[in-house]
Amino acid sequence: MIYLFHGTDQSKIQDTLIKWQKAFLQKNPDSTNLIKYTPDQINIPSLISELKSLPFLEDKRLVILPEFPDKISKEDQKKLSDEFKNLPDTTILCISSFKKLPKTTNPIHKELIKLQKKDADNFHINELSSSEQDLSKTLQQIISSYDKTISAHDAQELVKNLGSNSIKIKSEANKLGLYSANQQITKEDIQLICSYTTETNVFHLMDHITLGQTKQALQKIQELQDNGEDLMRIFYLIIRQFRILIQLNSLASEPISEKEIASLTKLHPYVVKKTIPQARKFNPNQLLQTYNQLLQLDRKIKTGKVKPEELHTEFLSFLNIR
Repeated sequence: MIYLFHGTDQSKIQDTLIKWQKAFLQKNPDSTNLIKYTPDQINIPSLISELKSLPFLEDKRLVILPEFPDKISKEDQKKLSDEFKNLPDTTILCISSFKKLPKTTNPIHKELIKLQKKDADNFHINELSSSEQDLSKTLQQIISSYDKTISAHDAQELVKNLGSNSIKIKSEANKLGLYSANQQITKEDIQLICSYTTETNVFHLMDHITLGQTKQALQKIQELQDNGEDLMRIFYLIIRQFRILIQLNSLASEPISEKEIASLTKLHPYVVKKTIPQARKFNPNQLLQTYNQLLQLDRKIKTGKVKPEELHTEFLSFLNIR
């Protein structure tokens, strides 16, 4: 029996796997037939051998592969999915993915769809996703449990800024409820208390760069470093963002919607929404000139002309040019 739990609601997926473990252990306390892997533990040949093994002194074996398709190559996914029809009836395999899986590109999803059509009792695909609206309501409910409130707009923006990650949303909602001194959560509370993803912080950093706010930009870079982010990663995210700005700069002047732009560029709609206002502040020549400056700096780093510890000084020079 095989279950695939996939979707964008990480919290629901994790809770589902925990329920499976608890139910199995209630029936078989101290069982040696419960095997839970971590993504970096998986060796495909030994995993397949494990799945084909018979349970020891019990009726069933439960094998859990968390985040399996997210972390493993498609080649390895194919090797495993080719064995799905050969697993014994005594094996229960639970696979989870924190993505909404497309059947056309994911070997495991694709194979399970075929098998499910023939034997729906033994092959199961469960999508566990929550809309941004649902996650916003969850965030507001958690905050209201602390006798505090947050506007629907601010809740939605926070959900988007956190990448619709349900686990992080719940964590940040509890932090706001615990640490905000205000009964009505403000944008200042959110900026002060919440831990945004690095990508979201880069959007804020790009706002400062776009407006020529050198001091604020350097403060944001320092804030990211203080939170443990690598300066080189920040640098490459900025290069990526300027590449997106060049794409969107030309499209923003066309009579097409943000949704159409997202479809054309294969960018997330939230990235398009956040980046278009920045793109409109540049003319094409400005963008290309700035992008070339960043590429020159990248070449200097890769050829050893600029050492990693000198990157902060180079950032200052670049921001002053801007």
